[in-house]
Amino acid sequence: MINALPPDESAVVVRLSSDLVELTLDRLASAIHGDASAAGATIIRRLRDAVDRCVPQRPTGAGLGALPEILGTSVTLQYPLTQLEHFLSGLPSDIADASQAELYLSFVRYHLWKLEHLLRESAEASA
Repeated sequence: MINALPPDESAVVVRLSSDLVELTLDRLASAIHGDASAAGATIIRRLRDAVDRCVPQRPTGAGLGALPEILGTSVTLQYPLTQLEHFLSGLPSDIADASQAELYLSFVRYHLWKLEHLLRESAEASA
C-alpha cells in the first residue's frame, strides 16, 4: 500500500485520501477474518508510519491552529493500531477475537477520516 511517503506534507494528504483509507481498511478487515494476518500486520505498520508522518514538522501560519487537533488525532490512533498489529501478528493483545478487532478497526476508520479532513483543511488554510 504505502511504500515510502515523500517529505512534502501536502503529499501526505493525498496519501490519506478517503479512497486509499477505505481500500486499506477493507484489506485489514479481510486480514482479520482470513489467513492474511501477516500481510495485515504489515499494512498496520505502514499505516502507523503514515499517521506519524502526517504531523507537520514545522507548521507555520494557519497550520498552527489545527496542530493540536492533528496531534491529538494521530496520538489517539496509536493504541488501536498497535493492538491491531499485535493481534494480527499473534502477539499478546487486548483484542480477544475478530469481532473485537472489527470494533478497533471501526474506531481507526473514523479517526483516519478525521485526520484526513484535518490535514486537508490545514493545507487549504495554509495555501
